[in-house]
Amino acid sequence: MALAGAAPGLLATEIVGRVNLGLLLCAALGVVSLYTSVRYDRRCSHEVDPEARRIRTRHEEQAAAAATAAQERAAGRRWSGW
Repeated sequence: MALAGAAPGLLATEIVGRVNLGLLLCAALGVVSLYTSVRYDRRCSHEVDPEARRIRTRHEEQAAAAATAAQERAAGRRWSGW
């Protein structure tokens, strides 16, 4: 954007036929954005997702253990007077 404001003549330079430098730079930006998105997705699925899965599993196990303990305590209080 800054280059378009600072040097509009440079971006209007025709490269091949009616294709100018500005269009080529926009296409290159799209390719770089797509590449970056694919790399990010792959890295997350290989590094971040397994760690998140481990954390989620540990949290769910702790929550289940706490719920079981609470139920056992409640059952013990309920029948302790008999």
